[in-house]
Amino acid sequence: MENKRKLNSLDDYRHLAQNREQRTKDTINDEEFFRFPMDDYQDAQLHSSLIDNILDIPVSDTEKLLRQKAQAIQSGGTVESWSAALHDGSLTWVGLNPAQLQTPYAEICELLDDMKLSPGQRVIDLGAGYGRMGVIMGHLYPECEFLGYEMAQERVDVGNQAYADLKLDSAKLFGRNIASDDFELPVADHYFIYDFGNLPDMKRLIAKLDQLADQKISFNVVARGRGINSLIQETAPWLSVDSRESGNCVIYTYV
Repeated sequence: MENKRKLNSLDDYRHLAQNREQRTKDTINDEEFFRFPMDDYQDAQLHSSLIDNILDIPVSDTEKLLRQKAQAIQSGGTVESWSAALHDGSLTWVGLNPAQLQTPYAEICELLDDMKLSPGQRVIDLGAGYGRMGVIMGHLYPECEFLGYEMAQERVDVGNQAYADLKLDSAKLFGRNIASDDFELPVADHYFIYDFGNLPDMKRLIAKLDQLADQKISFNVVARGRGINSLIQETAPWLSVDSRESGNCVIYTYV
């Protein structure tokens, strides 16, 4: 049996990130591995960055390459213009600090606990980045299915490679523009939506949810971000009837 290394502090995670030979399957599969106090959000972000390093998910390197590709096109660009130049006009947050790009692992753990997933349920992340939610679900909720959609194919490739390396068969990322007219939203039990893009794109996504509601399909929408929550309140009253806060998110239930 492999020796389990108990992780209690950021220094413990730093040590594990720097010492590859001590990264055991038993440690990473411990259900506490992804959890961390949310008292200090910056510490939670750093904790997540260390986990990426431990799991050999090259988030920082990939974001650096994306920024360099964008700078080669527009040396004095912005997050908006770099994103548009690389990803067909979409807002993909190229140039943003990697720590700000994704929800911390610890926050996702708390959210998934609150969602009370049941075996066989499907969770879809719309604007999934590198698919951190899929990493956690693959370890802690292997009997559920995770599908993530992300516009930047570079992130999709890195995330799927991580799933393959970690042997997470229940998680998959897809490179798609979720706001495009030809994207058909798959049926799921839970949809996670961050402020993934500009206002028109988020409106088009809500319209796709409205189509599912017209078919009398029940689902939850987990919304994170001021933009998407304001949009739901203003344009989808049918969805905001039954809602509750969960950390930095709001969970909307349509039945």
